[in-house]
Amino acid sequence: MFASLTMGACLSSPTPSGTESGNAKPPADEPSGLDASEAAFLLSWRENDAKLGKHWAGDEPPEYWTGVTTNGGNVTELTLPGIGLSSIPSDISRLSKLEVLDLAENGLSGPLPQALGSLPELRELRLEENGFSGGLPEEWENLAKLTHLDLSGSPLTMPEGLPAKLLAKLTSMEDLMFSGAKISKVPYHVCCMKDLSVLVMSDCGVTTIDDAIYECEALATVIFSGNLLETVPRGLCDLRQLSILDFSNNPNLKTVSSEFEELEFKVQGQLRMEFDDHVEFEEEEEEAADFDMMD
Repeated sequence: MFASLTMGACLSSPTPSGTESGNAKPPADEPSGLDASEAAFLLSWRENDAKLGKHWAGDEPPEYWTGVTTNGGNVTELTLPGIGLSSIPSDISRLSKLEVLDLAENGLSGPLPQALGSLPELRELRLEENGFSGGLPEEWENLAKLTHLDLSGSPLTMPEGLPAKLLAKLTSMEDLMFSGAKISKVPYHVCCMKDLSVLVMSDCGVTTIDDAIYECEALATVIFSGNLLETVPRGLCDLRQLSILDFSNNPNLKTVSSEFEELEFKVQGQLRMEFDDHVEFEEEEEEAADFDMMD
């Protein structure tokens, strides 16, 4: 599918923020240099999750476990994709310096954890290909430093659209992905994300995108394939950083502004643009009226 190819091609991997210790074993008698509360959390999580117990087998201190990155005695990254975790403990909030959390492809289910809103340093949150349900917790308003959020593949349900109040708080966001969720609309408040570069919402049932999306001037990748859109904001034609624009598989979309035909000549680099074959490019009503008057 085009959207999945795009995500792999466009998004960068997390940048390590500390020293990953999982590959080198310490001397057998070396004590843990990790914050005591954080070490206790990791030890408890390993004890209470069978799959994690196998992944973190051994006697070395927690900062040497696979997928654990530390800096200055604190955990800064947890990278545990695809190992079959059963849950995310509520006291994960003990990891107060955590910057990157990758728990993708674990089959996790239930509501999204409110406790993640208690991680003020979090920059990257990768929870794609799990089975979370419901909407976004209000507590996530505290994630002011979050730049990357991927919740693709979970049957989330937001019948009123993306929560405007939450979007207004996440002003550092650069990559936002919700493919497969049920989200009716993208409100004006997405424009609060001035650094937003990647917006992927394929197969979400989206019917409306606020016209002011053009205010997200950094947008480079915009994917809304497989939705229920009847119109596409003309303002997207004002964005000069665009490299991928995908509105394919929107059966209700019949016409778009004729300006999209000229877009590839306006952007700074190469543009990959996708509309269905039945979509026609039409002049705006005002333009057509002016043209008639000239005749």
